[in-house]
Amino acid sequence: MMLEKILGIFKGSKTDDRITYERLYHKNACKMYEGEMKGSQFHGQGKCYDENGKLIYEGRFIYDLPDGEGKYYFSNGEYYIGEFKKGERTGYGTYYWKDDEKYEGYFLKGKREGKGRHYRTNGDIYEGNFTDNVMQGRGKAIYANGDSYEGNFEDGIETGYGILSLAIGGQYEGELVEGLPHGKGKYTWPSGQVYRGDFVDGMMMGKGRIIYADGSSYIGEFKNGQRDGEGVFQDIEGNQYEGVFEENAMIKRRA
Repeated sequence: MMLEKILGIFKGSKTDDRITYERLYHKNACKMYEGEMKGSQFHGQGKCYDENGKLIYEGRFIYDLPDGEGKYYFSNGEYYIGEFKKGERTGYGTYYWKDDEKYEGYFLKGKREGKGRHYRTNGDIYEGNFTDNVMQGRGKAIYANGDSYEGNFEDGIETGYGILSLAIGGQYEGELVEGLPHGKGKYTWPSGQVYRGDFVDGMMMGKGRIIYADGSSYIGEFKNGQRDGEGVFQDIEGNQYEGVFEENAMIKRRA
């Protein structure tokens, strides 16, 4: 890091308590530093520049290290505004990527750590607890298409128990794996139709019960989102039909 290279040039004594305002230059005459110093160390408000005169850091220094509020500019065009501690991004701040993506929240030694909110380039927003740069535990996400999720995350992915609400009006509540309903869950359609049972890779698969909007119902086996296998269908008058189903149609009725 260019800032570390510059700071390594100056290793002065802390015995001189006078605060002075100084301007320092690289060998090529480009500005290196301007701001407050204590002895030969950067101490107080200041700005640090690379060998081409490009601003690297502006903010508070304590004995040569960024400490307090500051702004750091990376060579790839990204930048950070927020708190520093002993030269590292620690505390509350905002990190900006070149493509308008940003994170605002807590950092620890340069990594996203603690409560925060991540605004993705595609318009998705993730809010919750971050560990080692990724969301972990309980959080929420608002997607660019209008869908939303609130529940558990593992390694930044919707995994565990949660509620997925769709922009079209449907809602899923239950277990998810890598962003898809998987395991036990409940899905409610905008019409009021409700399914409770097993899901695999986002589809009704296994055993479950569905109650249709007109009051009829089916309990039994499902495959690829359809009634498929052994089951019982009950119409709105209470008549029951037990048998084998395939792609939603009964193909064999039990006596």
